Amino acid sequence: MKNKKIISLVCALAMIFTMFSSLVVNAAETKGISLASSISKDDTVITVDATATGTVGKLKSFGISFAVPEGVANSNVKATAAVDGVTLTKNVKDGVLTLAFVAMPDDDGNVGVDFPNGKLATIEITLSSALADDYEIKLLDKSSIADDNGEITVAKGMTAATTTVVPRNKPTPKPTSPARPTMAPIPTVNPDQTAVP
Repeated sequence: MKNKKIISLVCALAMIFTMFSSLVVNAAETKGISLASSISKDDTVITVDATATGTVGKLKSFGISFAVPEGVANSNVKATAAVDGVTLTKNVKDGVLTLAFVAMPDDDGNVGVDFPNGKLATIEITLSSALADDYEIKLLDKSSIADDNGEITVAKGMTAATTTVVPRNKPTPKPTSPARPTMAPIPTVNPDQTAVP
């Protein structure tokens, strides 16, 4: 009887460890693009860093697409690839920035570029006036990344990375003091009156 309980316990533990290890492996295999942002001291220049996550081998292409604050034109956006010699194409249309990279075959016919540490690009967005409120940057459905294991888009399951830009000079609301509770009047006893039994 004791042996059956020990065997059952060992089997249960083995199942738990197997499930946990498969979850860890799946999490590590998820391909995507993460975003990080910062803003200048005067709240007029937003900087966004894009980094590949979970990719295998060299990158064949990537596409970054997100909405930009109102009034931002193509001339207000500067994009720099993290790898020298990599050409990025950028376009701002209808309030959406699209940034793309497609690897061309080298002399030996190999396609793909190695992006050390996964860092893809830095994007600088110059605003016409200081940012007043928090601004969320979120990858749109057509954003994609392709490596040795193929391509994935946000629409097909790639994580839609987000980052929130918080202005440095954002006015903070004054704290309000909590309302004081109203108390019921305390009944008073007149010492001149004699209590009636």
